Amino acid sequence: MVELLTFDFTTAVVIAKSAPPLILTLTVRVALGSPFIVSVFLDPIGIFDSASGTGFAFAMRATGTSGAYTSTNANDYVTTRGTSKGGTIASQNYLLSDIVTLSPNTQYYIWVFGVIDDVDQNSQGTRGIRDGAIQIYGLNK
Repeated sequence: MVELLTFDFTTAVVIAKSAPPLILTLTVRVALGSPFIVSVFLDPIGIFDSASGTGFAFAMRATGTSGAYTSTNANDYVTTRGTSKGGTIASQNYLLSDIVTLSPNTQYYIWVFGVIDDVDQNSQGTRGIRDGAIQIYGLNK
């Protein structure tokens, strides 16, 4: 496998509370039908207890519009993946992945969504996502 792209969440900017906090856009320049692994890694931070909960998901779509994540038609997306955790394990890292086929010369967006519930600030006064990445790997046939 060859890593094609890595997006560092520490450079992401929250545009608005109603928008997903992490957005990646890319244009694929590969042969038609090439498979790729899309992975999203997240590292929650804060003080977690038995009442804590976290959940994260990502959606990928062929589009030129950054706000196109609002479609409720599943067929509009290349992939969607997500999961959640409750209790003290809500602090554990997330790795969401899927294998997708991407078309050449096509622009794609990946949106990452998340929720953190009943998590207190740590001694540094932070809670949320400490680190994360979106990675896309090309697979050889």
